[in-house]
Amino acid sequence: MKDVKVSEEQIKKYYDEHKDDYRAPESLNIQFVVMSPETVKMTAEPSEQELKDFYEQNRKKYEVEESRRAAHILIAPDANEADKAKADQDAKAKAEKILAEVKADPSKFAQLAKENSADPGTAESGGDLDFFTQGQMVPEFDKAVFGAKKDEIVGPVKTEFGYHIIHVTDINPAHVRPFGEVRSEILKFWQDQHRQSMFAENADGFTNMVYEQSDSLDPAVEKYGLTLHTLDGLTQSGLPKTSPDAQYITKRVIEDLFSPDCLQEKRNTQAVEVAANTLVSARIVKHTPAHIKSFDEVKGEIKDQLELEQASALAKKAGEAKLAELKAKKDLEGFGHELTVSRINPQSQSMPLIQAEMAVPAKSLPAFTGTTVPDGAYVISYVESSKMPAADDSQVDEIRGEALTSQSRADEASFYEGLKKLYKMEILKKEYEYQAPTVMK
Repeated sequence: MKDVKVSEEQIKKYYDEHKDDYRAPESLNIQFVVMSPETVKMTAEPSEQELKDFYEQNRKKYEVEESRRAAHILIAPDANEADKAKADQDAKAKAEKILAEVKADPSKFAQLAKENSADPGTAESGGDLDFFTQGQMVPEFDKAVFGAKKDEIVGPVKTEFGYHIIHVTDINPAHVRPFGEVRSEILKFWQDQHRQSMFAENADGFTNMVYEQSDSLDPAVEKYGLTLHTLDGLTQSGLPKTSPDAQYITKRVIEDLFSPDCLQEKRNTQAVEVAANTLVSARIVKHTPAHIKSFDEVKGEIKDQLELEQASALAKKAGEAKLAELKAKKDLEGFGHELTVSRINPQSQSMPLIQAEMAVPAKSLPAFTGTTVPDGAYVISYVESSKMPAADDSQVDEIRGEALTSQSRADEASFYEGLKKLYKMEILKKEYEYQAPTVMK
């Protein structure tokens, strides 16, 4: 870059020759409002007594069923034993022995679980399964746990997984959560219901207001306590999905904004339902027709582009000279560490460099090669050796699928071109123009 100087005349000449590259689409600066249960202004709050009454009338809603905490040691039959009956007997005998040991000294349970349990998910934690409710475990295990007392050790319990020694370590009895614990939930539920009700009451009024007083959104903002949002540079192609406003400025809203009523008459759009219980109305603040950007607007962009092009050309020239020197001297000083790369696994290399490396004939290896990469640099590579991958049927099927897809796309494009020759047509919106797919070669 230090050897590059781009003059004002060069920039202006490039601009004059490429003006169409700097064509800006028609765009709008807009205001919009969103009407939904979430945006409704709260007009009331429940009294404490109303919250308590709701709690008393819906106590069942806040019931918590009994839960129990247990630990287990799983002894599974040996899967490699040909005699399944013998494997089962051996597992049962081992489980009975461990059961006797933990009943004699319950403090050994965790250690014996770590040493013997075939359940890898719990063995390291001493067999602990944490709290669970009735019906969450397999029936035999469930029945044993919920039929035991706290601190009781039971077993061996046979399930499809093997034999379990079970220690019931804690019990949370069924209970109703107290009012103080659920008050915030009840309040939120009341507020949500109130907002839904207010939205249902106000939706028609909002719809009528933005239509009847179509010269401004301010009346709707004032009456319904809404927020007036602004958005600049909206085009007919819409907003990127990542934009926070994309959920509100949908294709339908954009079509309304670019309609004669909004563009020429300066009216609000009608209230558009962009999602369930979500209405949006918008209006144009500023309309900018499609135009070619001025020289001053794009001068810096062109300067950067020309400097990169010239610097890249100088880098290529210097790189090619260095490549010729390396080919003559066969010197690897200054090269980076060795990599094994492929088109499927390029590692840190750019695809143009991978293509250049793959283009070197295998019989010429080892050899130097070089190419310009996307950032404009010229990269030299030393290709040491080449080998074909082992045959992989799954890759063959994948390539066959890609080839068939490519062929169908080519057929589609040809069919479309044939239709164009048979029938006269006019495309009213440029974004609806058919884009021929790229065909793999």
